[in-house]
Amino acid sequence: MKRAVLLAILFAMTIVFARESAQSWQKGIVFFKRGDYQIRREIMSYPRPLRRKFAEKYLKALNESYLRQFVAELKQNGLEAKVKVVRSVWLGNGAIIMWCDNTAKDKLEKLSSVEAIYEDFWGYEALGTNSPADALDIAWGVTKIGAPSAWAAGLRGQNVLVAILDSGVRYTHDDLRNNMWFNDDEIPSNGVDDDGNGYIDDYYGYDFINDDGDPMDDMPVFYHGTHCAGIVAGTGASGTQTGVAPRAKIMAVKVMAASGTGDAEALALGLQYAAENYADVISLSVGFRNPDDMVKKFARPLMEDLLLLGIPAAVAAGNEGGVYPAPHDISSPADCPSPWRRPGEDSARTAAIAVGATDQYDQIAASSSYGPTEWNTDRYHDYPYPPGLMKPDVAAPGVNINSTWGGSDNGYWRSSGTSMAAPHVAGALALMLSKNPLATPELLDSLLQTTALDRGRPGKDSLYG
Repeated sequence: MKRAVLLAILFAMTIVFARESAQSWQKGIVFFKRGDYQIRREIMSYPRPLRRKFAEKYLKALNESYLRQFVAELKQNGLEAKVKVVRSVWLGNGAIIMWCDNTAKDKLEKLSSVEAIYEDFWGYEALGTNSPADALDIAWGVTKIGAPSAWAAGLRGQNVLVAILDSGVRYTHDDLRNNMWFNDDEIPSNGVDDDGNGYIDDYYGYDFINDDGDPMDDMPVFYHGTHCAGIVAGTGASGTQTGVAPRAKIMAVKVMAASGTGDAEALALGLQYAAENYADVISLSVGFRNPDDMVKKFARPLMEDLLLLGIPAAVAAGNEGGVYPAPHDISSPADCPSPWRRPGEDSARTAAIAVGATDQYDQIAASSSYGPTEWNTDRYHDYPYPPGLMKPDVAAPGVNINSTWGGSDNGYWRSSGTSMAAPHVAGALALMLSKNPLATPELLDSLLQTTALDRGRPGKDSLYG
């Protein structure tokens, strides 16, 4: 019944929009208030399976409640003919909306239900460079982080689902096809939303750039998402063992266009899709460079809610290498606080584990973004700079990484960047969850940070983490 009521709200708003179709409409994202933090703290104390169940229930109920209030306030302020609700976004507590003029947007910002409103913006990018590669036995990064030792103990990422939010995945690649997640409730290519989740033909995942059910990687030459997927779970079927967790499942969530860029709407909906379809780990090798306050306030609620759900996210730190001075060099959402609270840090945490890039000699890559970062916006001001928030959190192999290539079903490609480092950590998280399926993001992150080889200055530093 609750779903029917929500659908009725959206349908009513669509009718209003149809009557005003002659006007020029702007798409954007509205975020509502964050809700009761005491409830969030209680949910985060639950064991992982219960935590996910109750977190999703709470977040969806919260979003439905605020959406009702938002629609009521539209009517009270004479805005019902000027605003359309396109889709609710319960992750982050918001909605995709459209408005017909800037005066309507100005009025929306003053509604009591609204925390922030943004025009849809493009800007996050793939964080890597590339070159051709020959087949090898085992990619060096896989060996460097000790994956073969985990395999010897029977840990290969089995029963763990990793969502690759990227340019898509060549799901027909010989090294990936047997590890692709598929939607049991969807019949592929029949043009019908069989499972009623709002997405047609989402069998291997979904393409949030082109709004269709085919998340095939279409980024020419580089095929960024396919490369990242191979680092997580490539099987080596074509000659090179590229995957850290070669029995993990891969969900393809396309949030980047062929140009290598993406927009805020695609990222928000992509993260929500991964969460709704029970991804255990997020691999996110995209980021907004030199993020301003608007970007930060967009990214952090999404990362906060992923943590509430118990889903860690391995996020590329960025490839600026000092292009921007501290505290602006780390990309967003890698700049969000990590799950584990180190001594001296604030209690507000998120799912984002920021990953820097190292070479075969454990030296930090010259292009790897460095910290610290800062949080000193009108909404988040828990880490003003100086001293800011120490980032990245860890570093992983990210120079001359050999992995699957999306230009054929058996090719490989060599790429560099924190884009390659992040899926190494996502694969490591999958191995750890194979060992302990009840491990929380906080525990997983603490193990990563406290057991990693300490490079650079003693303790956590602004280059290696």
